[in-house]
Amino acid sequence: MADCLNCDPSKIMHVSVVSVTAFLALISVIFRIWARMIKTMRFELNDYLCVGGLVFTLTLSVLSVYSYVYWGFFPTSAAVNSKTAMVQYKVRLVGQLLWVTAVTFVRASVIFLYIRIFCTRPFRIACYGVLATNLAYFTATVLACGLICRPFAYNWDQSMHGTCGDQKSLDLFIGVFNLLMDITTVALPLPVLWGLQMPTARKLALSGLFSMGMTICIITLVRIKATTDITADDTAGQYALIALLTCLEASLGVVNACLPVAKPVFDKLKFKPTSLVSALSGWTSGKRSGPNPANEMPSEPKQMGWQMNNQSKGIMQRNSGDSTRYLPNTVWTPPSSPRKDFEE
Repeated sequence: MADCLNCDPSKIMHVSVVSVTAFLALISVIFRIWARMIKTMRFELNDYLCVGGLVFTLTLSVLSVYSYVYWGFFPTSAAVNSKTAMVQYKVRLVGQLLWVTAVTFVRASVIFLYIRIFCTRPFRIACYGVLATNLAYFTATVLACGLICRPFAYNWDQSMHGTCGDQKSLDLFIGVFNLLMDITTVALPLPVLWGLQMPTARKLALSGLFSMGMTICIITLVRIKATTDITADDTAGQYALIALLTCLEASLGVVNACLPVAKPVFDKLKFKPTSLVSALSGWTSGKRSGPNPANEMPSEPKQMGWQMNNQSKGIMQRNSGDSTRYLPNTVWTPPSSPRKDFEE
């Protein structure tokens, strides 16, 4: 603990930011589970995928904090002890695999939530296409990380004979393709949403909620920029920034995936969230997009204010021991102006 007085400010910032965002991700998933319990709804596939994404996100965050505190990312630390350098290379490889697994789970969770909310066949086909691309991206990334160096151990032990591909180009490809996947996921429900019959203000609120993933896209852009700026002068320090942005992307992705289903918890806590979260009232608690209830014919005309003239003329006389249900002879007087009765 005495060494903490001499800690580098960037190290303190890294540990603090990663810890806070990881805690927010954990709280978000707890709220998601709590919301399902409040609505007495069974867990769905999107919930399990989100929990899986949280597990990999927390593992990534712990690994990042632990490696930063005990090994550091500075060139002087790696030059003093070659074993420390080998550990750092291993951490970087494992961290990349944890990250791509976390974002794949979270992205799949969001898309399966879209499928449950929007029932149109073309939209579902598009969602399954994005899911297939998401799985292919995950598979390609894992294979590329495992095959870029031969033999595999050459990833962390460069004292042996072996070769490696261009790691920087691979990182750029992974980052750019991930950015395209994030943009696609954010934009996917917007055309269907704006085609629904609802007030424009509600459409804007829902669009804003679904578009909160743009924050993650901005983080991905910054990470891509940091990857392109990697130089031999401060490679470890630049990878420390990339590790920070990677943890932020995974943690905020979990938070973003849980926001649409968290409203029952806010209502339970008597907390009034922003209109963006409130706009999903009923959408993720069992209701799906469909015809506007306001335009449907009422099941009971009397509820719409139509005049009913009930005459107590029984069709048959009731016997005390007869179990037959007798209905009164009901005469319905149609309204003079049907359009006026439907107006609110």
